[in-house]
Amino acid sequence: SKVLGRHETIKQSFIAMITGEHQLLISRTGMAKSLLARQIFSCFDGAQVFEKQLTKDTMPENLFGAYDIEAMKKGKMIHNVEGSIVLSHFAFLDEIFDANDMLLRSLLSLLNEKQLVNGEQIVYSTLHSSIAAANYIRVTEILEAVIDRFLYKSYIPENKELFFQYAIDQVYQEQFGRVSVPEKRLTMGELSLVKKVIQSKQIEIPGYVLFLKNYAVKRYIEETRNTVSDKKDFTISDRTSVKTQDTLRASAILDGRLNVEEKDLDSLIYILCTIGREDEK
Repeated sequence: SKVLGRHETIKQSFIAMITGEHQLLISRTGMAKSLLARQIFSCFDGAQVFEKQLTKDTMPENLFGAYDIEAMKKGKMIHNVEGSIVLSHFAFLDEIFDANDMLLRSLLSLLNEKQLVNGEQIVYSTLHSSIAAANYIRVTEILEAVIDRFLYKSYIPENKELFFQYAIDQVYQEQFGRVSVPEKRLTMGELSLVKKVIQSKQIEIPGYVLFLKNYAVKRYIEETRNTVSDKKDFTISDRTSVKTQDTLRASAILDGRLNVEEKDLDSLIYILCTIGREDEK
């Protein structure tokens, strides 16, 4: 890995990628979140990547493609999706919480249903996973829904330690902030296959591991309610709870196994906690 000091965040990214989920990176500005996302996406050969910094003025056409002029003359608002997020494999969405609520609503259905629904225009999206970045969180009803779609979350703290800064300088001299393309890469076909395997019964989870998983989730919710002051009404959504099975299967696959073992329960931190926040871990 050429992204220093981010081992857990990167492991979380790969779990998100092979399960076809989305990841949210939270940190102050200037912490190389876009470089991290590009580095992750570079591990997949032939991937179309869409990148956009969102602002309150970002319009649907900036994400889903410009409106077709000919269709507009007939009174229809049809996006020309070529080269847009809709027909990309991966997306990096910077400053996601700066976007207006209307845009976030349209984005939600794309992230969730993997299709663009715009009046009579329905386009199935090739979007496999997206990584979004933010330097703050604002809470509104729509944003809670958006945050829930980003199943995997990481907080990147500053590290001003001298040795760490020196190591960053060394890597920068080698790379100059460019992405280092790995020698071995997965094709998008292979990535889709891994996702299918994870979401099938090919990777067995023993009953007792499922029982322990549910117990761990229940205890985590209870303890978080008691200890983390700003999470008094803390709940893990049913959606997240169900998806913990995919996390366990992904953990097994990353370890080269086709069966889930008790040690895979350690991977629950990647989906239940915000990686980088020690109080949650």
